Amino acid sequence: MGAIPSRAADTQNKAAEAKDVAAALLALGVQNPGPGKRILLDVPEIVDEKAKISIKIKSAIPNTDWIAVLIDKNPHPFVDQFDLTNAKAAAIEITASLMQTSKVIAVVRADGKYYRVDKEVKVAVAGTCE
Repeated sequence: MGAIPSRAADTQNKAAEAKDVAAALLALGVQNPGPGKRILLDVPEIVDEKAKISIKIKSAIPNTDWIAVLIDKNPHPFVDQFDLTNAKAAAIEITASLMQTSKVIAVVRADGKYYRVDKEVKVAVAGTCE
């Protein structure tokens, strides 16, 4: 008998299949996230084409227990989600690829409420001048 997928795995799979940010957030159960004024999203302003970027997210919102990362212009915007229930700090660091200039989006859950912050990262294409 095969393993029955957990609800969390099913949610992550649906988010990973989503073609836009709104669909990915819906799959993750995120509705009407508030402004993320207490979320630090550290990403570079400009990166070279096809370069991996470092994404650092730290939440100063008390009781943060979950963080998700999305990139709006990627074919599948959902990057990953992190359960921080037993973490000592509400912070993550990952790497991701950008296909083109895009917004990196961090969504945080604290006390059952969601918060969001976005930052644009420009992708410099080799051999062109702006």
